[in-house]
Amino acid sequence: MTKGSTLPIELCDQQLCTGCEACRNSCPNQCIEVVENAEGFLNPEIDFDKCVKCGLCVRSCPVLNKPVLHRNESPNVYACWHEDITIRRLSSSGGVFSALAESILDSGGIVFGAAYDPNMHVRHIGINNKANLDVLRQSKYVQSEIGNVFQDVRKALIADLLVLFAGTPCQISGLHKYLQQDYSNLVTCDLICHGVPSPKVFTKYLKWIENSTRVRIESLNFRDKEKGWENSRTVATLHTSIKHPLLGKYNSYYNGFVDGLYLRDCCYKCQFNGLPRQADLTLGDFWGIGNQIPFAKDHEKRDGISVVLANSDAGQMLISKCQNICVIERPLQEVVEANAPLISSASRPLSRDSFFKDLPIETWDVLVKRYLRVSFKRHIRIFVREHLSVNMLSFLRNAYKRIRR
Repeated sequence: MTKGSTLPIELCDQQLCTGCEACRNSCPNQCIEVVENAEGFLNPEIDFDKCVKCGLCVRSCPVLNKPVLHRNESPNVYACWHEDITIRRLSSSGGVFSALAESILDSGGIVFGAAYDPNMHVRHIGINNKANLDVLRQSKYVQSEIGNVFQDVRKALIADLLVLFAGTPCQISGLHKYLQQDYSNLVTCDLICHGVPSPKVFTKYLKWIENSTRVRIESLNFRDKEKGWENSRTVATLHTSIKHPLLGKYNSYYNGFVDGLYLRDCCYKCQFNGLPRQADLTLGDFWGIGNQIPFAKDHEKRDGISVVLANSDAGQMLISKCQNICVIERPLQEVVEANAPLISSASRPLSRDSFFKDLPIETWDVLVKRYLRVSFKRHIRIFVREHLSVNMLSFLRNAYKRIRR
C-alpha cells in the first residue's frame, strides 16, 4: 500500500504479507506505518512523501527475499520436558521454552516472545529476568504485534548480550532479513505453526465472553492442563482470580482457529514451513509420541511432552547447556506423521470470506451459529473430558490406541 506520489518502491502483495514488520523496522526515515486491514491484520503502508527510495524495506522483506541460512535439512529431534512439574503444568506442552529462556537469562541475556498486554492484545516484548518469564509462557492463538522489537533485538546484539527470540517461522525470517547479518550471540526459536488468527476476531470474542460473564478477563489459557496435556481445555482467569473453563460455544474461538477459519491469508500458502527451518530451534507439542515407536517414559505425558528440532549448531548448543530438562532422541518421521503444520499449510475454508464479511455486522452469537457451531463429536468429547477422572481419560486413550494398532 502507498500514500502520496507513486515511486518505484513496492512491497510484497498484501495476500502474501506476513505482518512481520521487518520493512517498518528497517525504514531509516520512519515513513512506513502498519495499518489494520478489514480483516484485522496489520499491513505496511509507505508514505512516499517521506520516502527517499533507499530500498531497505524491500531488502528486509522475507517474502521478497527469503533469508539464506545454514540449517540442517535433517535436524536432530528430541522429546523434552522440564524437570520442574510446576513449570510444565504452567506451560502449553513440556516447558522446554522456559528452560531455554532460563539458560539465556542466567547468562545475563534477554528473551523476546509474545505476551498479553493489560488490554489482552498480544505483542512481542523482551524480558531480562526470570521473574517476568511467566508472561511469555503458554500459546497465544492470535497474531502478535512486533512493534519495534526487531530494533530492540539489534541493540541487544550490538551490546554483546545473549539473545533468544521466539516467534512464528515468518517472524523469525523477518528478523533475519531485518538484521542482514549473522550474530553469534543470537538464538532463534520458531514454533510448529498452524497459522495466525486475526486480532480483530480475538477482540470480538473476548468482548462477547466478558459481556456473557459480566466479568473482565485478566488472562486466557488455551491449554489448561488440569485434565492432562492430551485433554487440555481453554480456561479464562477473571479479574476476581476465579478460573472459568470455557466449554461448548464459549470455546468457539479456539474451534475456529483449529478449523483455520480466520487465519491470515498467507498462512494457507505458508512460505516458511517445511524443512530446513529458518530458526535455530523448533518447538511444539510432541503429538503422536509412542504411537508407532514405544516411548519408555509414557507416564511423563500426563504433564506434557515438547518436541524440539535442533536445526543448527547454535540450537544444539543451547539444548545441551540446559541443565533442567530431560532429553530423549526420537526419529524425525515420528514428528512429521503427527504434526502436519511442520511441513504443510492449513486448508483455506470455503466459508472464510463470508465469515469476514459478516464479522463487522453480526454479533458473536450469530457468527457461532453460522460458522462455529460445536459438532456433536466435540460435544461428546467435552462431556467425557469434564466428567471423567484423569486416570480414566488416560485409560480410555491408551485403549483406543491399542485398538487402532
